[in-house]
Amino acid sequence: MPTTSLTTKDQVVQLLSDLYGLDVSEIEPSTPRIYSIAEYLNEESKAVGYIACDLETGCRLGAALTQIPAGRVEEAVKDGAMPDSIMENLHEVLNICVNLLTATGGGRVLLGRSAYGESAEHYSELSKDLESRTADLVGFEIARYGKCVLSIST
Repeated sequence: MPTTSLTTKDQVVQLLSDLYGLDVSEIEPSTPRIYSIAEYLNEESKAVGYIACDLETGCRLGAALTQIPAGRVEEAVKDGAMPDSIMENLHEVLNICVNLLTATGGGRVLLGRSAYGESAEHYSELSKDLESRTADLVGFEIARYGKCVLSIST
């Protein structure tokens, strides 16, 4: 297998806790309805992993990065679409999440394409690639923002 995800969910929770400076605690994950997908590439530009999440998780992760009020997350979820400001923040979070994948042989892993919503340019292709891989679900709750689930596939 070209990459491996982190061996413990604690490491995912710790990365996010360090990133946000907020309490992040592990919870039992539920199966998410995928809204956002990030592709991760090795140094040869080959897809080696994916991180995906539902709309709620994406909005919470994006909003928490710059402390956008949690109420704005609820508005976005109700509207069924991620605002550009939250999407930009989520993209940064997914770029930082490159640290959740380790390349075999010590090579670098980089963020490749990403898609936010089913109508996004690469969503269909990334979704098919994602479905062909085994996913680990990590559930966690971010203080003030709520419950989240990440699907990490290698």
